[in-house]
Amino acid sequence: MLAPPAPAPVGLGEAKDYLRIAGDGQNELEGKLIAASRASLGSTLRPPAGWMREVAALLLSAAQRAGCLRSSS
Repeated sequence: MLAPPAPAPVGLGEAKDYLRIAGDGQNELEGKLIAASRASLGSTLRPPAGWMREVAALLLSAAQRAGCLRSSS
């Protein structure tokens, strides 16, 4: 089983250093932007529901065509 993702792969301090942002006046906004971008990326990379079943069916079909498995019928 895979480990859950880290709470924040990029922290506020790291982002501010990278973007060369000085001061703490906008920390709340910057934190929300980091969270929103992470959520957006997470939903983009999440596989669709049922993907494993489809992959298993494709592999089983290919194995049967190759003669590696007997047909269940």
